[in-house]
Amino acid sequence: LGAQWELDLWGRVRAGKRAARANALGQAAEFAGARHSIAGQVAKAWMMAIEARQQVRLAKFTVSTHETTVARVRARFEQGVFSSLDVRLARANLAGAKAQVADLETVASKTIRQLEILLGQFPANKLAVPAELPQVPPTIPSGVPAQILSRRPDLVAAEQRLFATGASLTQAEASLYPQISLTGSGGTSTSELSGLLSGDSVVWGVAANLAQPVFQGGRLRANVRLLKANLRAAEESFRSTMLKAMGEVENALDAEQQLAVMDEALGVAYEQSQAAAQIAQERYDLGLDNIIKLLEARRRAINAESRWWAARRRRLENRINLHLALGGGFESMNKNGTASN
Repeated sequence: LGAQWELDLWGRVRAGKRAARANALGQAAEFAGARHSIAGQVAKAWMMAIEARQQVRLAKFTVSTHETTVARVRARFEQGVFSSLDVRLARANLAGAKAQVADLETVASKTIRQLEILLGQFPANKLAVPAELPQVPPTIPSGVPAQILSRRPDLVAAEQRLFATGASLTQAEASLYPQISLTGSGGTSTSELSGLLSGDSVVWGVAANLAQPVFQGGRLRANVRLLKANLRAAEESFRSTMLKAMGEVENALDAEQQLAVMDEALGVAYEQSQAAAQIAQERYDLGLDNIIKLLEARRRAINAESRWWAARRRRLENRINLHLALGGGFESMNKNGTASN
């Protein structure tokens, strides 16, 4: 029997273990980052699918409204109240609305299929999505600490790669020094089967070996220089990843404020344009305004609702971006404003 044990005087073995552990943690962080990214893509595709279906619903409602208008205008035309211009304008708007439905149906189908693919399903355009977008989560707490970014998987991975490279450099530098190992061997000195277990026949030997890297010095020093360059690259990569993370958080926080203002403003525009369209319809029925004003009022109302839906979806998408940028939500922030796991 034989065994060998190295005296880790220079820390070469310990550094190798630290490098292996850091590499493992970095790979685990990269895997977590991939999961976060996929989850974000699915959530965004889900929001887009809901909004796309709402846009189709709005377009179909517009077609129904224009069909009613065409019927009413045609009846008035036959009575000699309206001119053929009113009829043609009403029919033109109806045809345009039908074309818009077909276009939006195509967009909605593509969006649903993309969501099905992300969910690992066959893209059959049969996935049912809710009719309404979810409510925007509560207001973001002020003073988000920078420490909370330490949860981001890409930052964790970059940090662990930096640690692993530093440990590998330590290991390479320790390899320049002599390696001392103890070698032990054991056996028996008898050829008789009956004496194998006898204490007098057991022989043990212990020796110390000194391995001096004489002929490999050039290769080992070149490896040290390479790892020093890799360490500088890992440091720059970590700084770049940190700056990228900070930029993403700042962009998402700024967009959160702007999109909230846009959401509120478009909500008011939707309500006012709906009321204006109703007034325009009443004035047209009374013969006080022509059909052009009516169609323009309806166009504004439809456009306001469409933009409102898009703004709500963008606000939710931005909250997803902020969640990803922070590496999670705000629930891991304790009462004094610092990050906790």
